[in-house]
Amino acid sequence: MTSALRSPDPERLQVLEMEVREEAIIVRAAITTLGAYCPLCQHSSNIVHSHYVRTLADLPCSGLPVRWHIQVRRYKCLNTSCSRKIFVERLHPGAPAYARRWLRQKSLLLQVAFALGGRPGERLLHHLSMSLSNDSLLRLRKPRLLCLLLPLCGFLVWMIGRYASEKRTERF
Repeated sequence: MTSALRSPDPERLQVLEMEVREEAIIVRAAITTLGAYCPLCQHSSNIVHSHYVRTLADLPCSGLPVRWHIQVRRYKCLNTSCSRKIFVERLHPGAPAYARRWLRQKSLLLQVAFALGGRPGERLLHHLSMSLSNDSLLRLRKPRLLCLLLPLCGFLVWMIGRYASEKRTERF
């Protein structure tokens, strides 16, 4: 089973323990780097303020959902002119700040959301051992749809403004 589960970032993320339960596979890991860079000022720090466990969902393995429990550290920023006094070390680029799932799981969920939509997507995900409600699937689509529609909205506003200015000049 350990060959099927591999660390998303083997250089920085060390797997400490793996526990197979009836409902899920729990992988406990820790970051192995000695310090971190402040996300605002990019100043390096090695003074640990505190630590906590961050939980990330991953793709299922052998029909069981996989949950990563990663111990991350908070650091003190040593740059006195920086507005952020305490920051958290960043994980792999596949796990953005504040994310609750790895990007590889999110990309699969997005594909299911765009291909099937809400309820059919929810049924398929249940068979793939990934539970997500139909509303959550549809909510995943919203930012993408917004990115696709914003350029169109800008074009429409430009066309309406141009049309209105042409009508104003024709009256006089």
